Amino acid sequence: MAVRGVVFDLDGTLYGMPWYMKPLLFASLVPHGMRLPAYMRVRAEHAGRDHGTGSALMTAMCADLGRRIGRPPQEMQAWVDGPFYGRFTGLLNFLRHTRPGLSGTLQDLRRRGVRLAVLSDFGRVTERLTALALDPSLFDCLQSSEEAGALKPAVRPFQTIIARWGLPPAEVLVVGDRDDTDGAGARAAGMQFMRLSRHGRHGSPWPQVRDSLMGLGG
Repeated sequence: MAVRGVVFDLDGTLYGMPWYMKPLLFASLVPHGMRLPAYMRVRAEHAGRDHGTGSALMTAMCADLGRRIGRPPQEMQAWVDGPFYGRFTGLLNFLRHTRPGLSGTLQDLRRRGVRLAVLSDFGRVTERLTALALDPSLFDCLQSSEEAGALKPAVRPFQTIIARWGLPPAEVLVVGDRDDTDGAGARAAGMQFMRLSRHGRHGSPWPQVRDSLMGLGG
């Protein structure tokens, strides 16, 4: 099947996710480091639920996080908006160029008429791409499922990109590192899926994915 559009996941896909990423993020959030695993569990509990808007989703998650650790939801919202995203984005500066040849591949795909998008489960997509030294203008569409109010594998964020491009779903490829979120959402939307795997288990390593992408379009 021809591919006329590619939707990339961000975290673990547009950069390599080293094993020490989460411990570093945890340490950078001290004295509130224990909020991080609690927040990740809350996000997992909301995965696939469509809350309609980003504000509704964040309100629900911060309420759940507050109940889990015994703090007010407003404090949790301030922590997510401030320390969490600040430290998360800052750490990405150290993970630049962990996907060799990525920028050139994106530029080549654009030259061959392939539309490009990012669909991240987390917010602040433009800022995080910039931290990775990736030019946001390489993409036709930047979207956050968090800001849309429906974390992956909820199908609506995927469908929004399809509708914006006006392409048949079967002609759009999703590239991501998780089958349970990226893959499940892609399949629910009728899109193709290519899984990127660090060691090639249950997927393909970055060099193979890059070579496959270089064969698209034209």
